[in-house]
Amino acid sequence: MIFNKTSFILRPLDCSSDKDMSDISALYASTRYAEMSASGWPKEQIDLFLKSQFESQHTFYMEQYSTASFDLIQIEDKVVGRFYVDRSEKQVIIVDIALFPEYRNQKIGEQLITALQQEILDPEQRLTIHVEHVNPALSFYKRLGFYPVELKGVYILMEWVNSAEIRTEKRAQYEPQLNEELYQISGKLFT
Repeated sequence: MIFNKTSFILRPLDCSSDKDMSDISALYASTRYAEMSASGWPKEQIDLFLKSQFESQHTFYMEQYSTASFDLIQIEDKVVGRFYVDRSEKQVIIVDIALFPEYRNQKIGEQLITALQQEILDPEQRLTIHVEHVNPALSFYKRLGFYPVELKGVYILMEWVNSAEIRTEKRAQYEPQLNEELYQISGKLFT
């Protein structure tokens, strides 16, 4: 799939390619390194931990979402991110979307998610994503019309349906309870 606004393509992840696996391992580390730096661990220990966490996550995704599309986001010959999506009749799950820091805030994620939203024609079909409640991208998803459905540990299950009326009703239904739960664990509100 080729997108026009920013010159990038999606191409399938090749799990047998050392380069692809190295790229997505580095990508995973880039999403967690700042958090892990606060641990006080030496760099070598952080690197080993992140490698282990990446391998566990990768195995989990491959097993739990065996029918998903596992795509790399590429600009020219450089992998700049990943976009994993599991599609079914009733639900489209954004399993993961991640970009290297230097490629964030360039509308790449917005283009990908907007394209997914355009695929969903049935208001009964849901587009979902789990987002950590401390993730700054929460406001991004909210701006794209996602609403919170449930707090699951450190994650907020967010949902989008192709009906502004239903989204408004669901936001009114779920957001007050979620805000109460979120405030109890973090002192922050979703809004």
